[in-house]
Amino acid sequence: ELLVTDMLAAFGDIALDVVVFGSGFDDHPEALLPLYRHWPVVGSPVDAMRRARDRRLVEETVESTRARVPRWCVVTDGEELVRQVQRLGPPVVVRPLESGGGRGIRLLLDHRGADVLAARLDSADSSECCLVVQEYVRGLDASCTVLCGDGEAVPVSVQGQLIGMPSATGRCGFAYCGNYLPLGVPGSVRVAIEETAVSLCTALGLRGLNGVDFVVGRDGSVWVMEVNPRVPGTLELIERCSGALLVDMRARACGGELPTEVPQLRQGVRVVVYATRSGVVPDLSVFPGAVDLTPAGTLVKKGDPVCSVIEVGGGLQQCYGRANATTRAVQRAVLPVG
Repeated sequence: ELLVTDMLAAFGDIALDVVVFGSGFDDHPEALLPLYRHWPVVGSPVDAMRRARDRRLVEETVESTRARVPRWCVVTDGEELVRQVQRLGPPVVVRPLESGGGRGIRLLLDHRGADVLAARLDSADSSECCLVVQEYVRGLDASCTVLCGDGEAVPVSVQGQLIGMPSATGRCGFAYCGNYLPLGVPGSVRVAIEETAVSLCTALGLRGLNGVDFVVGRDGSVWVMEVNPRVPGTLELIERCSGALLVDMRARACGGELPTEVPQLRQGVRVVVYATRSGVVPDLSVFPGAVDLTPAGTLVKKGDPVCSVIEVGGGLQQCYGRANATTRAVQRAVLPVG
């Protein structure tokens, strides 16, 4: 709400051509309503965004595809948490009812972890005691980027997701750390991902550029994790790997114009760089491939995102090697505070 209020205060008297929103509004799309009333907003309607974040509706929609959804439930107290962990696993994934970027997600490997978390849940404020307990699916993290028009959609790319990389975050976990192209799965798996993503986005009534997160099981099974009804973090990587202007394609899709051909993609990697210590950000423009730059002089805490690094061409392993070297250099360049 504050972001929207500030934007209206700063630019409300300017006739903007379009407004494009990114992550952060997924679970609170109603906060965007003032923007929809003031400017042309390129993206999904608010009611479609609500549908995309309705877990039960997504699960029902997936039933008509070749994919599956992990078993899950919502718990509000410690006793129910322990009972559901016993029913679903362990291991299980426990996450906030509303989250993004992997924040607050825990992997419980055994019943002892459930007991510890249950005690914390029972001692917390009742207004913050709503958690999702979900079956843990071992496999390859992936996503599909989809252009959605008026009742139809086309897949733009299927890419791998970098989740919980110690080299990017300084620790393990479920933090979103970027993407890579191509995913490297059999053609039948890729088709299943694309068909599922298109079916979901169409059924939910999404518009513009959206993303669907998947896990590819060790047996080749396809599991839907989440639908992200807004510009996904893959946009810049896809543009670099293809030369296509996805923002323009997104605006055209909202007007009902979908491309007849999808962009041809080269190999590439995008790594989100997190600070491994608290400190002051230097001038990041000197680092090759760095984008999404935090302004020089900004004070960041350990674990805050600092920038992203994109490397394209020369083979996937070479791309990752160059991106990883820049990541380490950026993290070393953050100046420690006193």
